[in-house]
Amino acid sequence: MSEKNNKKTAGGFKLVDFFVTILFLFTAALSINMFRLDLMQTINLRNVDPVGTVVIRKNVVQRRLSDRVLWDRLASESPVYLGDLIRVADLSSATLFIDGSSIDLGENTLIRLTRADDGEGLQIIMSEGNLSLASTPDSGRIFLEVNGQQVRASAGSQTIINVTAADEGMVLQVNEGNVQVTQTNQSTQPNQGAQLTSNVQTLDVSAGGRLTLNTRGAVREVKSASVISPAPNARFINGSANPLAVNFSWNRINLNDDELLRLEISSNRNFRQISHVRENLDRQTGINLENGLWYWRLSYQNTVYDQGRFTITNGAGTKLQSPAVSSIFNYTDKHPVIKFKWDEVDDASSYIIEISSSPEFETTQIQKQSYVTFFTDQTLEEGTWYWRVRPAFPPVYIGNASFSQSSYFRIEKRITISPPRMITTGTESTSTMISIEAQETSMLEQEISLSEWLTKEIPPELIRAPAAVSVPEVAAAAPRTTQRVSPLLPAPLNLHPERGTHITMNDLQTQRSIGFSWQTVHGANAYILTIYRQTGNRRQQIYQTPHLTRTNYSFDNLRLLDRGTFLWQVEALNRRADGTINQRGTAAESNFIMDIFFPGNVRVDGAEIIDD
Repeated sequence: MSEKNNKKTAGGFKLVDFFVTILFLFTAALSINMFRLDLMQTINLRNVDPVGTVVIRKNVVQRRLSDRVLWDRLASESPVYLGDLIRVADLSSATLFIDGSSIDLGENTLIRLTRADDGEGLQIIMSEGNLSLASTPDSGRIFLEVNGQQVRASAGSQTIINVTAADEGMVLQVNEGNVQVTQTNQSTQPNQGAQLTSNVQTLDVSAGGRLTLNTRGAVREVKSASVISPAPNARFINGSANPLAVNFSWNRINLNDDELLRLEISSNRNFRQISHVRENLDRQTGINLENGLWYWRLSYQNTVYDQGRFTITNGAGTKLQSPAVSSIFNYTDKHPVIKFKWDEVDDASSYIIEISSSPEFETTQIQKQSYVTFFTDQTLEEGTWYWRVRPAFPPVYIGNASFSQSSYFRIEKRITISPPRMITTGTESTSTMISIEAQETSMLEQEISLSEWLTKEIPPELIRAPAAVSVPEVAAAAPRTTQRVSPLLPAPLNLHPERGTHITMNDLQTQRSIGFSWQTVHGANAYILTIYRQTGNRRQQIYQTPHLTRTNYSFDNLRLLDRGTFLWQVEALNRRADGTINQRGTAAESNFIMDIFFPGNVRVDGAEIIDD
């Protein structure tokens, strides 16, 4: 019996299984179709002109297109279109730039972008949240509809307003300009049965005014205070390392002269911790504040008349990363490729990089705007170059940012010099004669810069006395010179990786770089690390660092390495203040073995193995 049931269960197909399968396939088909429609709408947007862009986005801001099912997240520089439904989550915010106007959306705000009744302007429908609108005389007309009430600013004027919408009504505050509010009240006439009648009322609100509307009509507050400055959700740029002075001013509405106000500042929106307090205020005050997000409220006794928030952004420059200060770039024929890199600045939309031959930047060789935190150039010629970076912010920010601390580097052209067999050193009256054998001459034939040649030491083992030669004329303008022979700095000790160290793929996957280190050399203030690929009796240089000021280096350009043996050398240097070499050193040498192997064609890309 049990064997029969098992066969029935194993081979049979119940009706419920059929319906489950059909439901699953239907759900999958519906999901695929919804995704297809959503994707097609996204593709079709390429042929539609946006009405504006997202200038700033904090945390979670979502958008749903007209007739679209799915929500997608907005980012900075995202376009917005007619019909968009935009919502801002808790502890989030967004700033839109539409037709010359800046629209700041506070947390828990929901709006829809539509065309206005006149067919030309734009209308923003807001059902909940907080919205600030700042427009100029050249901005296009933007109308607001808040809980059925129409808010229109006067055309051709500077306007700054703040609107808060809730279930119980709307609060409008006008900082600049004049605004008209059209309210439509519907009521049932007793003598007309259930027939509804409409009562249209238009209210004018001028700068400094505040109006509260509820479902029963317009209510003007008997006593209040309306803050004019700072503007709602203002964003300041602090271009110095000191706190920024923020000035507050407000209009007093129906307040007695002895009713002095209290201003509180907090970094918490619930005012659990109050950072600054100003008492007994009439119409204005000033507070020095650090960078960050600040909340404020203006009150009399236990009644809060006005409140808001603003942001102070660090605009005191950024930190420069590379080229490192006093770096030296050598070249022979083509100018070297210099990659400039700096730290990212919060809320910055772009960066201005300046490069000059003068530390005071009296003239600039290069002045470029970059939308990323790096810049590459190959046009700079020989000499010492100074560079700096200034962050740029969207137009909704108030104030000016500062340039970073400047840094400098040097570019030197290398020339091929074959020293003669005889070099003269000493004074005119007494000469020490030095002889260099032919095979030793070939060791000194190399490409060096002019400054290196003039400071290059002759190894003591190559010096014999007496002998007599003269210094070659390096260039037509280079005079004959008497060169002083300085002893080489000692070779660095305690090299790591030690000679014969095997580096496996497990090492690369966990460390993602190769760490080189050595012992400090007395008298040295810089070091050069060079890596060679060893092939038989030949070696090929694959990498060389600029002058390092530390006794370690992390090599992460692993794409230059493959399976095999590699040599590495480190040489101690003593540099002058202008970056030229005062004394060279004896190079210390070690090697390491890249013990990596995979079947097929593979390559090392960073710390990952990629099949070709």
